[in-house]
Amino acid sequence: MTGHHSDRTKENAGEAPELVLMHGWGYDATLWDDVASLLTPRTVRKLEAGYFGAAPCLALPTRPFIAIGHSAGGLWFLKQNLTLCQAVILINSFTRFTRGEDFPLGQAPAILARMSRRLATAPNDVITLFRKNIGDTGTFNDPVSDRLMSGLADLAACDARYQARIMTPPLYALAGSDDPLVPPPLSRACFENLHHLAWAEGDHVLPRTQPHLCARFIRNILDDLHP
Repeated sequence: MTGHHSDRTKENAGEAPELVLMHGWGYDATLWDDVASLLTPRTVRKLEAGYFGAAPCLALPTRPFIAIGHSAGGLWFLKQNLTLCQAVILINSFTRFTRGEDFPLGQAPAILARMSRRLATAPNDVITLFRKNIGDTGTFNDPVSDRLMSGLADLAACDARYQARIMTPPLYALAGSDDPLVPPPLSRACFENLHHLAWAEGDHVLPRTQPHLCARFIRNILDDLHP
């Protein structure tokens, strides 16, 4: 038994890390479908916040993994325990979203407050307008208002700039040059001079509009980490 356990330990130590994907606010795990299909045969785990009726599933692996987050999903990762994380890859993301005295390039908190109030009575309208404003007219299932409101509250309050500065795993960011929600000045304020920041000619939903580009960005990082 002891020798068998030792063999298994060696196998686990040598196996490729699991790729863990987290979607942003106003989306679900299907955001990653095209990207995930391009990352085979690697093991991929798509986390789910439950904004559109699916059961929330936010458990991180108990073995080494790579964290890959879109938009607010990237911010979510930065607030987690990343002891087993080998790298953090953020797409259309940020270390802080809302404006503050020491962060003038963030978005106005009043925007999120207004969206949260409307979610109570017109959740479909809120999601439709949100997606339209970022260039996405795709369909979605019935929104779960309380989960979406909780997500907005987290987005408004979360500031992970300190965590991003001191974190041990390397952090890589891919930003869209035409992102209306996270414009280039906001991306630079979060990542420039701190981490690896790359640019794509694209919008706020790069995993959906440019899945091949996102998959290539991820694969290049994995190749650097595990040549």
